Amino acid sequence: MITQDTINRFRWHAGLEGSLLEEQSISSILESKDITKSSLRGALTSIVPIFEVLNHELNGMSPSGTIMITDVPPEIPRELAYAIAEIVRMLRDCEHEAVSDAEKNELGLMAWRVETAWLAVLAGDIDDISEHLQEEERGRS
Repeated sequence: MITQDTINRFRWHAGLEGSLLEEQSISSILESKDITKSSLRGALTSIVPIFEVLNHELNGMSPSGTIMITDVPPEIPRELAYAIAEIVRMLRDCEHEAVSDAEKNELGLMAWRVETAWLAVLAGDIDDISEHLQEEERGRS
């Protein structure tokens, strides 16, 4: 079962929920225009564990070994799907507005990472989101 805390953490990163954590959210970094490689990496460091939690809440503790007992897949709350889509949209918008190639590349990579983590959760058979991101990024290079 997906908890409200998990949903709220994604909503916080999307700027749809009040301040929850001490570190910066993706939306606060993008709104401040203080877009640096380290600030984006810090935000990614804080969002990947939330994808890990979501993955286990939605797909079980060992998603690759979980067999669906029912034909009815679990429901994904609209506010969760919207928050994740909003994070990607904000990153893509800022990518198009970037003034330097380095900033544009970093924003594009960040959007790709969020999309890839979300798709891994939706696939339902990925055990470790962080490891999956690293493998996919190596394959991308």
